[in-house]
Amino acid sequence: MVPQNPKAVIVGISSDIGMAVANRWLEQGVTLLGSARHPAEVLAKVSIEPESLIPCDFSDLGSIEAFISHIENRQFYWNRLVICPGTMEPIGRFDTIDFDEWERGFRINFLSTLRVIRGLLPLRQLSDRPPTVILFAGGGVNSAPKNFSAYTSSKIGLIKMIELLAEEIADTRFTILGPGWVDTKIHLQTLAAERSAAQAAAETRRRIESKDFVPIRRVVDCIEWVLSENAEIVSGRNFSVANDGWDVPSLRNKLMQNPQAYKLRRHNNDN
Repeated sequence: MVPQNPKAVIVGISSDIGMAVANRWLEQGVTLLGSARHPAEVLAKVSIEPESLIPCDFSDLGSIEAFISHIENRQFYWNRLVICPGTMEPIGRFDTIDFDEWERGFRINFLSTLRVIRGLLPLRQLSDRPPTVILFAGGGVNSAPKNFSAYTSSKIGLIKMIELLAEEIADTRFTILGPGWVDTKIHLQTLAAERSAAQAAAETRRRIESKDFVPIRRVVDCIEWVLSENAEIVSGRNFSVANDGWDVPSLRNKLMQNPQAYKLRRHNNDN
């Protein structure tokens, strides 16, 4: 095993969460590579070297493969992998939207994410502290958001996939976080689709006007908590940044005592 030092890959560093994580880690001296569709935007807000930014478009298989090959060629052995890209589009009733667009949304959120994980796993740095993969969930685990079927189903698929990966690949921690309502660019997609999702657009507008959002620093703090915990506490689990007491010591005992907690499960179905 090679000695461990903080080396991270942030896929989608141009996202608001990606930039917040990058800034925190760069302040801590973490060696960092990131993917960005718009490098100029990242360089204006993140103190990262231009050569550390690699193009990657999650809707383009060739772009994903080139991104993975670039990291392979640099022999960049990571111990933190955060994957941020996601899309809510297409927004609309399932039987009225173009299925190719539906498939594209599912691919970006689910299949492209797994392709990157599969491609980069051979470069994970193994030492006394397991490397960590962190993904982001969305709404709909305990409800059925209307007109967001591609987004919701793909994000729920990731929750289950994280649990499967944790079972199959024990030397690596896999965790997925639900950031909640964070003030990020993705909400512009809902506003643009107001005719298809009027209620969701109204709620989005209300939150923007009242600044009713989860602070993005809380998302970064939750990521830091995941990194600080042992695999039996965080791996294979789904945590809500806004609603779970991940920063309360009593949660640790609950998770140790119940291996089924904070996973995708049927609930209250026992007779």
